[in-house]
Amino acid sequence: MENYFNTIPIFQILSMLFIGAVLHFVFRVTNTYIFPLKQGKKATYKLIWQRIQVIVWIAYALLFFTILFYENKLITTVITAIIIGLGWNYWGNVFSGILIKLNNHLRVGDSIETDFVSGRIKKINISNTKLLNETGEIVVIPNSKLTRSVRKLQKQKRDYNTHIFIIKNDKLSYAEIYKIALHCPYLATNQAINIERIQENEFQIKASLIDISFVDKVAKCFS
Repeated sequence: MENYFNTIPIFQILSMLFIGAVLHFVFRVTNTYIFPLKQGKKATYKLIWQRIQVIVWIAYALLFFTILFYENKLITTVITAIIIGLGWNYWGNVFSGILIKLNNHLRVGDSIETDFVSGRIKKINISNTKLLNETGEIVVIPNSKLTRSVRKLQKQKRDYNTHIFIIKNDKLSYAEIYKIALHCPYLATNQAINIERIQENEFQIKASLIDISFVDKVAKCFS
């Protein structure tokens, strides 16, 4: 009788896990450092990049499964059945998270009202979404419940936080200050940005924040 455990593709598994780790690192660095600075967090670019990531991860998972199934059909089928069976609720949340990211119906910053909680979306993960409620508490909602219970949605563009910044810099001109403001990833560039020179080396900037917690980060853009 064939020993199926002797044909477990250890090298292929380790190789695919390494590739997955590299993908995770590349996406994390790009999302955190490169993409916001290069694109200024424009909605169109964010949506395209978000969909690219989802598609790449789906392709990676299918490739991983195909390689394992080709090398050892029995063990791959058994392990897959166990994983799906034990984590059925989790995979339902993952599927819902993929749909949320692909259709872009819900975005970070949107104010929503569900059957059991209301507030502003702080972060959309693959299996759950974090919501900031009216009392300032973070509520974690499984994505499968979120997609079925949203009763009211107010898009982010209606909820920008207008703030006034005083920038002191004797090396930058008015045009340079305005250019920095346009490329600052923490400001809503689809809203009005008003810049006024108060003194020779002092500017007043009135702009809308993507999130009120970005106040300190905006100041660093002009330092």
